[in-house]
Amino acid sequence: MIVSIYSRKGGQGKTPISFSLMKEDPKAFYISNDYDGCLVYLDKLKDKSKYISNKNQIKELDNNKNIIYDAGAYVSDLTYEMLKKSDLIIVPTILEEIPVVSAHRLLAEIKKDKKIKAKIVLVVTRHESPKNMEDYKVLLENMFKNLADEIVYLRKTKFFEKIITDNISFDEYIENNPRYRNSGFFEDWKEFKEIYNKYTQI
Repeated sequence: MIVSIYSRKGGQGKTPISFSLMKEDPKAFYISNDYDGCLVYLDKLKDKSKYISNKNQIKELDNNKNIIYDAGAYVSDLTYEMLKKSDLIIVPTILEEIPVVSAHRLLAEIKKDKKIKAKIVLVVTRHESPKNMEDYKVLLENMFKNLADEIVYLRKTKFFEKIITDNISFDEYIENNPRYRNSGFFEDWKEFKEIYNKYTQI
């Protein structure tokens, strides 16, 4: 199966999410159209066999493998090719007006493209749980109705930066720091992983 993590804006959390999914899914391999953007991760990746440097390698993988495609924040032929082949598209966005509008525009375009058949998950990243968060959720659910199959929320946390500096997945971090096991973020991540597994473990 192919899972594309895609946003046209930088800084939305594509690469930390992509690498965490790749490292936590034993069947997953990683490919990106933005080598420079993910270089900090690749330099520290111990198992280099999970990185696909050439799209032609995809054809060599067994059908029971999952491909995590980390799409850089720009349009490329590879991105459209991967979107058409994707079973699941994950679109991360931070909870700010311009990124949310950008995500809405992107999903509207994807839905109009009859060649793209994937399920779509919108992931609202790095939000700070404002007091009116429930109002935001209602707003987003209405805004993305008929565009996203699921909406997941990952609150703001230092763990995103840890993914970069320590080159570990979210699950690895909590395993090494069990005192954070009951933190709100990891409850969010657990919900996200359940949705990911629902669409990829078929």
